[in-house]
Amino acid sequence: MRAVTGTLVLALCAGCGARPGIEEISVGTATGWSLRVGEDGSGRIEYGSSFGDSAAFPKGTFAFADLCTILKAVTHEQGTCPPDCTVAFHLRGTSSTKAVLTSDFDLVRQLMEKAVSAASPDQVPAIKKILKDHPFIELDKKGAGSPGK
Repeated sequence: MRAVTGTLVLALCAGCGARPGIEEISVGTATGWSLRVGEDGSGRIEYGSSFGDSAAFPKGTFAFADLCTILKAVTHEQGTCPPDCTVAFHLRGTSSTKAVLTSDFDLVRQLMEKAVSAASPDQVPAIKKILKDHPFIELDKKGAGSPGK
């Protein structure tokens, strides 16, 4: 059962707040995309490991406490990536973290789309060009995530 999905996430990510102990959230897909969100709601969306294949989005794009709550509700410790997406809650004062998984591909796609729509306009064309060949999420015929091309 999914606790939170669809456009509800976009509404919940409009407020403010912080979650004690967590200073950053990262979400990764099997197709090579990653999203990093800091406590102030700003962050970066990137493809692969090249800095040029990324875009920054401003503070307030996501409500950090709400995002923590939403992602904690849809993550699990059992599974594999691929097909699942990874989610990591980076704790303040630690240098390592344990990733958990989510199969809520619609939610992950919406989060990444929100980051791109809020990104600096000069960075968006490069991201959209990459998306033509490398979507955030690819679904197999059964509706499960796949590693992509």
